[in-house]
Amino acid sequence: MPSLDFIHRFLLENFENVHVRGNQFIARCSLCGDSLKSKRKRRFGLKYDDKNSVYHCYNCGSSGSFYQLYAIIKNIDVNDAYRECEPSISENFSKIHEKFLFKEKHKSEVSAPIHTFNDVTSDCLTEYNYEPGTLNESYVSVLKQFRKDRCMPSKIPLFFAYKGRYQGRIVIPVYNANGDIIYFQARSTTDHIIPKYLNPIFPKETIIPNFDFFDTTKPVIVVEGILDMYSINGRNTTCCLGKELNDEFIGKVRTKCKDIIIALDNDIEGKKATKKIIHQSMYGRELKYFIMPYKNIKDLNELSVLYRQQNINMYEFILDNSHGYIKLKSEDL
Repeated sequence: MPSLDFIHRFLLENFENVHVRGNQFIARCSLCGDSLKSKRKRRFGLKYDDKNSVYHCYNCGSSGSFYQLYAIIKNIDVNDAYRECEPSISENFSKIHEKFLFKEKHKSEVSAPIHTFNDVTSDCLTEYNYEPGTLNESYVSVLKQFRKDRCMPSKIPLFFAYKGRYQGRIVIPVYNANGDIIYFQARSTTDHIIPKYLNPIFPKETIIPNFDFFDTTKPVIVVEGILDMYSINGRNTTCCLGKELNDEFIGKVRTKCKDIIIALDNDIEGKKATKKIIHQSMYGRELKYFIMPYKNIKDLNELSVLYRQQNINMYEFILDNSHGYIKLKSEDL
């Protein structure tokens, strides 16, 4: 079994909010994304034992040995995971160790390579590219119905995973200027597939969707989720992928465009997050804020679905209902 130090480093590299309690670790689960409502919750636990360390997530129910966890995170076979983790049977451990130390020592000097997820499409079909057959046609039917129900523009590619880790889920991709998938959301299509969202294991804070496509002469709208972003049907919008919107993210957007509109969800958590930005962000007074005029509508995707017949220009609608810090009223939030 790998050392306690090795497991600790592995968790720090691949999980958020890692906390150590003796020989036990707790963290936010990278396998399911953990709680979307509370960023403080840490439902993943791993108990270290020099013979058989095991993990369990109380959100998604995933559990197993450390080797199985390592294999899932690294997307390799369990046997390969065992060889990489055990210095007694492989030199891979020392190579990983040296790579980790080099990364920590020179992290300011070495630029991280762009990670892509193009290979996820090998397990998927689309509305326009699939082999004939009853089963595939049923998958495509689910995909088309989802596009219709969520009012997704036809230009936004959607995939249905018929095998692999994301089997039974609709894959909603995020692209860069090279046409590479740099992130995606895998959304379940039935209630018995849990968790509802199963996203790739990758640090979301490094990703700013649509960053390559911003028109610097127009305001950039920042929303919470991918569906909200695509509902606006334009490339001058981005999303924080459901994570907490912080100054680092805002600062990166500002390197492209100073005129930014914050349009988080119209629910308790969304309003709470908006207030936090207004009062605690270093940019709080320089930003504009979208105020949803309809109190019973939760987010922008729901708005686009309910008012699809009216053919609302979502981008202009958000601009028209956004205000600077000075014009905001306490009752708005």
